[in-house]
Amino acid sequence: MKKLVLSFLSVVVFTSVCFSQIHTTKQSHQSLITAIEKSTNKSADNTFFTASEDGFLINWKADGYGEHYQVSNLWIKNIACSPNGTDVAVYETDGASINIVTVWNWKKLTKKFQKKYNDTITSLAYSAKGTYLIVGTSSIEGAEFFKTTNYSVEAKLKEPTNIVNYIWTSDTEKTVAFYSTSGNFSIFNLQTGELKTKYSIYQGLSQTTMYGSNLFTGVRDNNIYIFNVNKKKLISSLSSKSPLILSTNEDDALYYLEKESNGKYILYKNEISDTNVMAASFIVETIQLPKNASQITSAKKLNNNIILAAQDGTVYNFPLEYLQDTKEILPLSENTYKQVSDIKAGINENEFLFLAENEIFKTNYKTGTIEKVIDTQKQKNFLLYKNNVILWTNDTMNNVIMIDLETKKKSTLFTPGYHVQNIKLCSDGTKDYLVEIETKGIVNLYDFETKKYREIYTGTGIQDAVIAGNGYLYIAKTSSTYPYTPLLKVNLNTFETAPTKFDGSIAYALTMSGDNASIYGIMFNSDENDKHTYVFNYNPVTDTSKNILMFDEEDGEAFTYVKDSFLFTNIGQSTIFRYDVKKNKKTLFKRSASIPTNVVQNGNYILILNSNGSVTWADNKKKKLISDSYLTQENNWVNIGSK
Repeated sequence: MKKLVLSFLSVVVFTSVCFSQIHTTKQSHQSLITAIEKSTNKSADNTFFTASEDGFLINWKADGYGEHYQVSNLWIKNIACSPNGTDVAVYETDGASINIVTVWNWKKLTKKFQKKYNDTITSLAYSAKGTYLIVGTSSIEGAEFFKTTNYSVEAKLKEPTNIVNYIWTSDTEKTVAFYSTSGNFSIFNLQTGELKTKYSIYQGLSQTTMYGSNLFTGVRDNNIYIFNVNKKKLISSLSSKSPLILSTNEDDALYYLEKESNGKYILYKNEISDTNVMAASFIVETIQLPKNASQITSAKKLNNNIILAAQDGTVYNFPLEYLQDTKEILPLSENTYKQVSDIKAGINENEFLFLAENEIFKTNYKTGTIEKVIDTQKQKNFLLYKNNVILWTNDTMNNVIMIDLETKKKSTLFTPGYHVQNIKLCSDGTKDYLVEIETKGIVNLYDFETKKYREIYTGTGIQDAVIAGNGYLYIAKTSSTYPYTPLLKVNLNTFETAPTKFDGSIAYALTMSGDNASIYGIMFNSDENDKHTYVFNYNPVTDTSKNILMFDEEDGEAFTYVKDSFLFTNIGQSTIFRYDVKKNKKTLFKRSASIPTNVVQNGNYILILNSNGSVTWADNKKKKLISDSYLTQENNWVNIGSK
């Protein structure tokens, strides 16, 4: 479990308990599906997991509904289900330097194990009886064994496996086999650790799997290759256009999918005779996807069902049938809900505004009403300024526009020179500005009074910026670049820069207090003695800071938000912290099925935006969650899990 430390007059250590809940819907994944795995829960036949780059695991049940839970804000690239029926191993990554293997208890929604790797994870598997979790890495050492009783590392093999891309164990767990894309197929005695045999087969095989009693298959250059691992030789090769292998080690025959045109896919079956002679593949059935369906990117045969996963997150599930005619199939999953992309506190008490799919709405939890305010132009982010809405989209170079809510008059404020990282509304006490942070390390200011847009600072490693009431712009950055400080200031009159007396490796997620006198933010420290993430309070007048919260790992996605005397943050991702800066007291709000990404408060209510586009309502006075809400395609709230 992750430990969090709350630092007031004294330091108090506490453990973050997961009170999260699963949401059960037919909603699709929001990104590419990366893995399909059969559920090992013996009491739930024909159930399976899907994992996606959206960080969600979904356990699809026989009734067609899925249990949704976001285990990471990173991409999930691979999963493995333990034979114990409860544990799921997950490989999380940012596609670069962050590589993490975690194990989750699906019943309790708790994290049992976590290990960070410097190397890419190339394979992930449980042994047949669940005794070991085996992690294949891109290091020279290769596979790593964890005893699942306590997930301690065990040295099981007497020589390194090198890079392995497929792992298989016998039903008795006496034997473990590995395939590497270098072309090596190696078999070890799992009890003694001795290498039994090692030989070369084809290099660069993908979609590898064992099937039958002794067959190994993989794909390369539009060919399917089948090997007899006992006889150490190639049995057959099948020419196929972009095939998708469906078979698992539970199948006696090879099943694979081939794309035709107009959304058609052909399912083939290939069997082997007793004399190890491969028969010709024959067509099992032809499948027709709905019109304009996204391309199938992964597929798997589970028992007597075929599971297909599409690039846009859609899931298909249908029975295996031997048909002569083309079978039309419909998605198992649905896009039932709209995604809310941004939220703001409204002008009136208990009123909130939110942006969802090209429209801004006004809502009030007490009344349950939803009122359309204005159409947007496909922007994902907005600000409220007086009686105007300012619209833009992060990670784009689209125009930043302003719309008068009364007249509906639209005007372009400026055009970014590079992709926008963030835009904030700030004031120095006399004038209002938009602070815009762009990639390439550029900070720009838009002056509402003069309508001038100009570059104010450029550098490397810039994360965020705000304006304080003392006439300075404060920029959060990495301390590894000159000037060597995570927080520097720029004089708005002279444009001179100066460092602050602020220590740390990198600062980000800056927020001004309501009186414009304090800066709150997130700071990560990675020196030899201190590798933690902090929520800090910085006083611009005295040039001093203090840490409010501490998280014992790196969290690069945390935010801060200040309203009245309350500071909100999602540091650690497992919960929302509300910190009363006057009373030095904290309140914890449990997360929903999705990781929280933003929060706003207005009057008696708190509105939390979640990563999957849902929102969570909380009562600010009673300090408790009320419900999780999804926006339907008809613009109505559906409340799930009311508290």
